[in-house]
Amino acid sequence: MLEVVKRSKIFVREFLTTNLPADMHFHNIGHAEDVAYAVNRIGLNSSLHEGDLDVLTVAAWFHDTGYCFEYEGHENSSIDIATGFLNNENCERSFIEKVLSCIWSTRFPQEPKTLLEQIICDADLYHFSKKNYIDYARHLRAEWSLVLHKTFTDRDWNLQNLDLLRKHQFHTDYGRQILERRKQVNIKTLSSAIVKKDIG
Repeated sequence: MLEVVKRSKIFVREFLTTNLPADMHFHNIGHAEDVAYAVNRIGLNSSLHEGDLDVLTVAAWFHDTGYCFEYEGHENSSIDIATGFLNNENCERSFIEKVLSCIWSTRFPQEPKTLLEQIICDADLYHFSKKNYIDYARHLRAEWSLVLHKTFTDRDWNLQNLDLLRKHQFHTDYGRQILERRKQVNIKTLSSAIVKKDIG
């Protein structure tokens, strides 16, 4: 299945380059690369059956391709695009179904039911734990402004992000043990930024 993973990466890179609107500052090739990296990082620290890492990596590449055609409900288009590609690759039905269930599980709010779904959900929000989380948040803010015409004051944006991080829970052992600790650092940083602005 390794060839399918390689061809998925090539296909999605070309697909997004050709079809993704220019104002997608967050849900773009960079995000697909981040999630593909994260599923491998989390997956290698989980007890997976043979071939499951391939399922996760393919799902990671395809999970947001639907943004090329629609914003709300993009998962449906992502599933259609992945189905067409994987059928063309003559993949086994069981493999395709696992990939599609992983893609579907990333819709918000997350409700993963299997280990694979838990891994890709944690990978999709892996940036919550990154040191440069603020940069990711800034890119999403720009995307929402351009695509959804949603604008926020700095304070409101920080409060919304803080609320999101506080309510969010990682699903995997790796997420709860490793990523959660890093996420808490970002929560403290956001809290401090809000307090400073309030005092200032």
